[in-house]
Amino acid sequence: MNIKDIKQWKCDPLDETTACRVLDHGFIRYVDHYGDDQRIVDSARVSYQNGTRKVRDNEGLINYLVRNKHTSPLEMVDFLFHVKAPIFVCREWVRHRLVSMNEMSLRYSEAIEDFYTPETFRGQDKINKQGSVEAPELDQEALRESYRGICSMAYEEYKLQLEQGVAREHARMVLPVSWYTTWYWKCNLRTLWNFIELRGDNTAQYEIRQYVEPITHITRAVVPITYKALMEHT
Repeated sequence: MNIKDIKQWKCDPLDETTACRVLDHGFIRYVDHYGDDQRIVDSARVSYQNGTRKVRDNEGLINYLVRNKHTSPLEMVDFLFHVKAPIFVCREWVRHRLVSMNEMSLRYSEAIEDFYTPETFRGQDKINKQGSVEAPELDQEALRESYRGICSMAYEEYKLQLEQGVAREHARMVLPVSWYTTWYWKCNLRTLWNFIELRGDNTAQYEIRQYVEPITHITRAVVPITYKALMEHT
């Protein structure tokens, strides 16, 4: 994927067909970016001035910066994404705090019946207490039927409360964390790479890992030289 490819995603934000699909109903869409490899180089040279004269090209300077963890210049490149994911994924996402974010509000908007259903329910990992493992002993069909029933019941209760005149800000409390929410997410490259490293790791939850691959492709398209250096040195 190159920068021309991802710019084709800059379409109607309400048209999900222009986004990269993730999970069953989720997506991630590239919205915009500010800066590129050259911006990182320019920023570094302001800092180092004559100290970089021995570096003969941009790639050499970027490799030097990343290799020696002089990553402040990476903060000069910003990315903006439009994301749709289950609430429980969003709550892990917002733990990366050095960002700007604006999420859909269920105080203003009315929820539609839109819940995430996993392809396979996983079992509890007995070694990694916060992780999961494949569990062939689980009755997947029974679990899926029960799960969907609970989600539908919660949504019916939500609609009933609205019809009775309950405020949207209170009725939303019955919706489970599997309900899909959407948000705009802006961050600099340094923060984005931290997200990619942590949430792309095999110990991260499966659902959030599925968003890392398209984000990685977009990162590589915008800053190919820096991406290569980060892959090599981090």
